[in-house]
Amino acid sequence: MCKKKELNIRLMENKNIDPFAQYYISGEPDKAQKAYAWKTAIGLQKVDNLHVSDYLISLAVENIEGRMSIAEVNCKIEEYYSKTTHSRVKQDIEQHIERHIEIENDLLTLLNENKVTAKTKKNIISLHKEFGMEKIFGRSDVVNVLDITEKPASTLIKKLVDLRLVESVHGFGKGKYRFVRC
Repeated sequence: MCKKKELNIRLMENKNIDPFAQYYISGEPDKAQKAYAWKTAIGLQKVDNLHVSDYLISLAVENIEGRMSIAEVNCKIEEYYSKTTHSRVKQDIEQHIERHIEIENDLLTLLNENKVTAKTKKNIISLHKEFGMEKIFGRSDVVNVLDITEKPASTLIKKLVDLRLVESVHGFGKGKYRFVRC
């Protein structure tokens, strides 16, 4: 009996470490089983260095106590995370990727309409991926990105200007350009 009392005291002291400790000693098998299941799930999160929120622990307690089913807990979790910054960032990233795919498709359509060779298409797409619409670049940047010499780089820039894909930019030195379409 002394060992059981000692175990109970140790479990209560470790409540900060294990928020479900009280349920292991409660004498209610269903609650103990649920508590162990939650402890395992949360332990798996900690393996990946993820920190469990107080909100998740409170939902787990609601489930262990029988005030909320696991389905209700799942709904609450989904609802909670759909409103978080992480969810919004994920949506922003997905929208950015979709926009990038649209831009690339528009660029390919334009290049196909102008009967640009496959190699030139590949080079233009590589440059667009590297510089986007914001970065200013020159011939040396094209040489570095595509690993080509200066003459083909100059020819490619002229093609970009002729297709009206880039514009000359002033105030950054001679021969600087920026993508303006797609």
